[in-house]
Amino acid sequence: MNLRENKFDIAVGLTSGFSAIEPILLASVICEQGGADFSRTATALILSVAVGTFAVGLWGRCSLILAPSVPLAAFMTYETVLSRGLPWQKFTSALFIAGLLGLVALKFFPRSLTFLKFPPPLKWSLPIGVGFALIVEGMVQGRLALGAPLTIFMLGSLADPTAFYTSLGLILTSGLLIMGCRTALLIGMVAVAVLSFVEGFWIVPDAPFNLSTDLLRLVCCPDFSVTEELGEWIGLVLLLLLLFMTETQAMLEIWRKVTSDTSPSEEQRILACVLGANCLSAWLGGCGLRLAPESFVGATVCKPGYKAAYVTALTILPLIFLLPLAKEMVSFAAIFAPALIVTGTWLMGRGYAAVKDKNFTSGEAAAALTLILILGLTRDFLSGIGLALILYIFLEVMEGKRYRITISEIIWAFLFALYFMIYG
Repeated sequence: MNLRENKFDIAVGLTSGFSAIEPILLASVICEQGGADFSRTATALILSVAVGTFAVGLWGRCSLILAPSVPLAAFMTYETVLSRGLPWQKFTSALFIAGLLGLVALKFFPRSLTFLKFPPPLKWSLPIGVGFALIVEGMVQGRLALGAPLTIFMLGSLADPTAFYTSLGLILTSGLLIMGCRTALLIGMVAVAVLSFVEGFWIVPDAPFNLSTDLLRLVCCPDFSVTEELGEWIGLVLLLLLLFMTETQAMLEIWRKVTSDTSPSEEQRILACVLGANCLSAWLGGCGLRLAPESFVGATVCKPGYKAAYVTALTILPLIFLLPLAKEMVSFAAIFAPALIVTGTWLMGRGYAAVKDKNFTSGEAAAALTLILILGLTRDFLSGIGLALILYIFLEVMEGKRYRITISEIIWAFLFALYFMIYG
């Protein structure tokens, strides 16, 4: 039985590891536009993701994986660096201090960072929202959905090789899942990768290995010098700390609902791993990390053990020396898109099963729908949860149900309101 479980953990770990490659490279490309070096950023992210994921498995006894937060990388590049003129080294210093403050608070005030309790409608709708986000991302990457001038999306064409291979991967993966194959997602990825390589849609680069000295250049990157942007920098530290708490609690809430319960002490250890990995990423010159929605790619086929996190970390780590090859593979998105769509569908199904017998009030339904739409269309946890929480409190008050609102919800709504006023 242990041998069989270990085989499933290996399959889950490999699948999750391959799924994490795309956000690592995408975040590195975005950071490059803000002045950071691509190869150095990617190396920093690979190391911090591998270490953080291994720590979550070892210390948190959980197969959740870490990955770069692509929305946070975009926020750093476009809002902080390009719009406000703050150097990216200042952002990494804020990221490092936010992670360090979180670790100190978690050590001496362990309940201070885990008191965020989502209202019931937000709890119930989180799996649906994240599932919707994964489906949208998979369809856009796989070119099954395209931007349109008069509507949000329009369907792609199977004459497009990316859309064709995405559809092929979906059919293959779905068929294997129906047959009860627990390695369906991994087989689907490998099959599409091999077929598309044979057809010439991606190639092995002339120099597939990264043998540069990037590992030797990974020194302290944050800039801690005091400048006139001190007030803005302090606000950025607090914002990042709020983001860590919100996204981690949201992912843990989903994890509890779709896989298994976690104890409060385990959740605190997982949060400590996230904060520590962000400190490491900032020190090496990377961007912010989070518990990744891609964690559920492995959980789709079976209930994974914590050893899957070890396999994921070991799968990601060699990417340091294979950056040119990995970048070429990710350029053909049909390899990974089917796994995202299948996982999103599974998450939405689990979420629907949990809410189908619930009696929502109009306020609860509006808040839940807001969260689902914002998560699905933007993958922005902070904005989605913040707007949904504020709307929930407002509508509950308007309906005369103020007694259902807790003090922690009011505090969090106030913090989210400040965030929206400052950062729009």
